Amino acid sequence: MRSFLWTGSNRSGHAKVSWAQVCKPTEEGGLGIRSVLLMNQALILKQVWRILQEDPRSIWVAWVLRHRLRHQTVWTFNVASAPWLWKKLIKICSLLKDGLVYRLAMEPHSPRVSWHKLLGGKFKIPRHDFILWLAVLGRLTTMDRLWAPNLDRRCVLCGGLAMESHSHLFFDCSFARRCLVVLKQGVRFPWLHRGWEQDVLWASRRWRGKHLLNAAYRALFASIVYGIWA
Repeated sequence: MRSFLWTGSNRSGHAKVSWAQVCKPTEEGGLGIRSVLLMNQALILKQVWRILQEDPRSIWVAWVLRHRLRHQTVWTFNVASAPWLWKKLIKICSLLKDGLVYRLAMEPHSPRVSWHKLLGGKFKIPRHDFILWLAVLGRLTTMDRLWAPNLDRRCVLCGGLAMESHSHLFFDCSFARRCLVVLKQGVRFPWLHRGWEQDVLWASRRWRGKHLLNAAYRALFASIVYGIWA
């Protein structure tokens, strides 16, 4: 997933989705992946807090107080001659002074999105949900988002009848519509194309909840989007 979103560590290219977006809760349109930076800071601050509290149950805290701080505090300790790891720990202490916990609590949240209900469920296939997530965000690498001299941006699926874009692929494209017709005939898939954004809104309202049939329709919808893109 890292290489797909950010082209890998050894190649240049634009990221499809920002890390901030990825780390948002699913209800806010993210993947709910925890920020490694915040987790690391939280774990270090937990140890700092134990030092500040002079935790009597911790042998490590007792050692730090006696052999490292030597009756000083983390605020007055001179880190010039301290080991590298200790310097990092003391540096993190500045986050407490800056009111990190308060700032995190007061940080504005993104608005909830209804379409997050389309992701997941009993029949979910992660790679299908992932492509659907990118499609809803409009972050797939469609031709209309590419800029290069003499680039043919026409859709190859329908013989170049229109420019390839998210709204065209899902499901203005004649090829995509034929796929839907076959699907509707085979499994009675309840679908009426209204335009991509309206389709997503309708599906997220219609197929919500844990009902087995709704979960199957959500998985089927994700597989259609994945199949057209892949």
